[in-house]
Amino acid sequence: MITAQEQTQENPDNQAPLIPLSDFRKSGRAPVEMHHLIFYNKDSLVKHGVICKFGRKW
Repeated sequence: MITAQEQTQENPDNQAPLIPLSDFRKSGRAPVEMHHLIFYNKDSLVKHGVICKFGRKW
């Protein structure tokens, strides 16, 4: 598993790559239940660029 520190070292311009939601949940860095958050606040999250749909995944 790649830590946030390792990601910033790999991408010095602070351009961390997008990761699948399932990987983010497994990393333990999600402070809330992401599926609940997306279900109830999807429009706002998309509008502000917090999440983006990539194929069938968020």
